[in-house]
Amino acid sequence: MTAGMKFNALAGQSAIWITAKAAVSLSVVGLAGLVSRGGLALAVIIVFMGVTGPTIRLVTMKMGGIYDRILVSPASKPGFFLEFAGYWAVAVLLPLVPAIVAVAILAGPAMIIPVLAGTVLAVTSGTMAGFMSRGLSDAHLAALLVAGLLIALSLVRTPVARLLPYSVLAAATPPPAALAISAILPVASIALLCVAVSRS
Repeated sequence: MTAGMKFNALAGQSAIWITAKAAVSLSVVGLAGLVSRGGLALAVIIVFMGVTGPTIRLVTMKMGGIYDRILVSPASKPGFFLEFAGYWAVAVLLPLVPAIVAVAILAGPAMIIPVLAGTVLAVTSGTMAGFMSRGLSDAHLAALLVAGLLIALSLVRTPVARLLPYSVLAAATPPPAALAISAILPVASIALLCVAVSRS
């Protein structure tokens, strides 16, 4: 199976949807940029797209029987889930390219670091939520809870907020140390996903 076919099978994104998401996200980030909240708007979009997309897709794959066939194949479970999350990271970032460029122009090119870290964290969290969900109702609830928790923890000033890439995105001028710290949780989420799926 080619990379393009895998992308369509795992991420399920069409050119029309990507274009529509690009237009909507750029509009939202542009409007938020008028009040210096472009980074915050982009962070919220990344969380919702990154968490809900893979969560729902994994559950629909389970319902269609595709998921079970993949899991009994010779490929390793961590390998499949990392590949799944990787394709979803591309599916989230692709339509956001115009919005990311707008934020990079407004807040500086260093903002690309928390964008990438935030996407990885959101997608791996969404993949984990989909892995644990048994049906669509579970998936919707899990996606809502995970996305809401990530956004709430990013907005409320607590020690946890400093670890989240979305807090860095929302800041006007983040210090260089914050950019490095924002990569800790995404890397930890990848490790947690690998451990969880390998033990199932």
